Amino acid sequence: MNRQLIIILLTVILLFGSLNLSHSQWAKDTSIISSRIVLSYASNNRYIFVGTQGSGVYKAELNSANWVRISVGFPIDTMHVYCLAVKGDTIFAGTKDYGVFRSADSGNNWTAAGLSTESVNSLMIKDNYIFAGLGRNKGIYASSNGGNGFSKYALNDQTIGPFGYNGKFMFAAVGSKGIYRSTNNGIKWTPSILDTGVVNIQSILIKGKYVYAGSDRKGIYISSDSGITWQHAPLYTNSNVFALITDGYFIFAGTYQKGICVLSNCGDLLGNDYFDDPHGESVKTFWIQNDHLFAGTWKGVYKRKLNKGPYSK
Repeated sequence: MNRQLIIILLTVILLFGSLNLSHSQWAKDTSIISSRIVLSYASNNRYIFVGTQGSGVYKAELNSANWVRISVGFPIDTMHVYCLAVKGDTIFAGTKDYGVFRSADSGNNWTAAGLSTESVNSLMIKDNYIFAGLGRNKGIYASSNGGNGFSKYALNDQTIGPFGYNGKFMFAAVGSKGIYRSTNNGIKWTPSILDTGVVNIQSILIKGKYVYAGSDRKGIYISSDSGITWQHAPLYTNSNVFALITDGYFIFAGTYQKGICVLSNCGDLLGNDYFDDPHGESVKTFWIQNDHLFAGTWKGVYKRKLNKGPYSK
């Protein structure tokens, strides 16, 4: 074998060694939430909070793996918690069919905050407002008094998915109509055109100047100009992207029955073997804790160590 060919082969090996993730580094979590279906998360400067399907809300200190169920004895304890939002010690939980609950002491006590018969798909705190995105074509509701009741606000007769905010624009997933954006605190919304087809957005991630939108069966859309124009990363045929997160180096996309897809911070797939473990799982949410990436799947929680830079085998 000539020297030039050897150099080429070594270069390829080093390249893929730096890009591909090691499947063996994923493991089933062993904490109290290991068998729970985690649907949502939020954090403040002390705690991580996760909302589950049918098991209420749990919390753990940022540098701890000791989870505590914090909704015992309250109506929220057996509910599906679709979304969470935190401001200081106050946490809001959006549920299926029972509206929003609020705790002013990091989850020790809970009270109903409004929308008591509604399914709340998303929550976002911005300035003095708490925005709630409702299912079943109920639009956006908002509270300007700390969550003491919510009023109809915008996008009436629409089903609302996740929110996002990049410092200038608010973004909202709107049914099968893609993404809408607002510059006036959500009072008026205009559509941000992804493509000419019907696009149901499942997840939104803001990273620097980029907006990432994970779709139903169409992969990921990426904008570098606040949603004026979009590029399409199809990922694979019929890809459904439930969740998006970044560790500062890579974008992780939680998919339907395809585990986790790993992309560069510009949305480029990493090599041919870009689907990380857990293979075949549907990943509903992510969070980062104690230098680990956690993935909430339909079969429980998995975790892997995060490297400080490009991943290697």
